[in-house]
Amino acid sequence: MQPAALTVFLVDDEPLARLRLRSLLEACVDPRAEVVAEAGSATQAQHWLRDHANHGHLYALLAYCALQEGESEQANSAWQKAQQFLPALKAETISG
Repeated sequence: MQPAALTVFLVDDEPLARLRLRSLLEACVDPRAEVVAEAGSATQAQHWLRDHANHGHLYALLAYCALQEGESEQANSAWQKAQQFLPALKAETISG
């Protein structure tokens, strides 16, 4: 039985960094990694998520990334979406 692939959403503002990460992930065999999307910013990631509903864990990660970028409004919006799909999801804080 083959292990499930890791689902990866690459978010980085440097295109070359995304390219390198993608090549490293494609080389992974155990566990296999599948890049489902790429974005150059938290805003782009949020647009992708809006079009591809039911990715609760990705919304939680987007909330974290947006918070790191100082985008507290986007972080709160993404966190609310994450909790819609994963009501049991908890965080210490999601404020900037």
